[in-house]
Amino acid sequence: MIDASLMKKREELKLRLEVGNYPNIPEKILDGIGWLIRELTQNTKNLPLWISGLVLFLITLLLGLVLSIILSRTHPFLETIIVLVIIVTTTGFISLILGKQFLDSIFAEFRDHIVDSIQSFDDLSDFQNWVSFVCNAKYQLICGAFYSLLGPGIFIVTLQNSAIGFIGIGPILSIIFPWFQGGLFAYYLLAYLPLPGRLGRYKYKLYKNDPSQSYVIDHLSNILNKGVLTFSLLMAISTVSLPYMWRYYSIGVRIFVLLIMWIPIIAIFIINQSALSKIVRLSKKRKLNEIQAKIEKLEKDDDIVNKETMEAINRLMDYHDRIRDSKNSTLSVRSVINFINSLLLPLISTLLSRITEVLGFFK
Repeated sequence: MIDASLMKKREELKLRLEVGNYPNIPEKILDGIGWLIRELTQNTKNLPLWISGLVLFLITLLLGLVLSIILSRTHPFLETIIVLVIIVTTTGFISLILGKQFLDSIFAEFRDHIVDSIQSFDDLSDFQNWVSFVCNAKYQLICGAFYSLLGPGIFIVTLQNSAIGFIGIGPILSIIFPWFQGGLFAYYLLAYLPLPGRLGRYKYKLYKNDPSQSYVIDHLSNILNKGVLTFSLLMAISTVSLPYMWRYYSIGVRIFVLLIMWIPIIAIFIINQSALSKIVRLSKKRKLNEIQAKIEKLEKDDDIVNKETMEAINRLMDYHDRIRDSKNSTLSVRSVINFINSLLLPLISTLLSRITEVLGFFK
């Protein structure tokens, strides 16, 4: 029988994971833009978030271009600077939307498919603590502020030593907010990193005869795969600017950037597969110990020479071996193909952004 306190905790966590019940800065920013639009237009209806997002993007882009053109109008690389501002502003906006969608999708998957499979009150409390950490507005703002300083600083240092040189105060000011948006997304990704380890320690209701084929394992795999895919999308978006800017960077900077892109994707995939494998192996271990205990009990309590006893022991041994030989992980051809596709996203993005040079190569 399920403990009443466990059921209550499940319902409490499900309620917490409902959209609108957890604070996140991206949603507050978009809601604020929506409120401003309603006030200016005297409209009482709530606007879709995509409209608020589009208005935010256009305002940020317009201000960035105006600042760049006015304050850096005499710069010899003004055209390059304008393209850079457009790319950074677009990337920042997409990061804001991706961050919100990433958080919403993980919470929805957990709420609808996983909460009811967790068998421990302490595990539910632990996940609730993680949710509180992810939704901590103070930490989100700190990370956003840090990135709003880090990003412009990186551009100043790297471009200062290139042919472009100092890009000017205007462009620097114009990319602060887009980098703040990227910092919010970065916070969610950083907060995600300990999640696979947490999920790997929880006790779930699994299909004991073959845990890797359990319903909850499929949905845990979905959550963890979203982490890999989200990182890949971020890398793909980032590579849009690289072909345009690489001609101004040294070979050392190019190699460093490529490593930064690939390493997190590979590391997250390995961590995810290890967490899922741990869940499967622990479930198998508990079931195998249970079967071994039954075999030992038969050997102790019954006459081992008895035909019925031997048949029962043999059946249990066959059952034991069948479970022992079942898969220890969720790694499959499909998961490997998905991983390869994730690795290809940044490469495809780069090739598409330089499609004219690629076509010229084959002529």
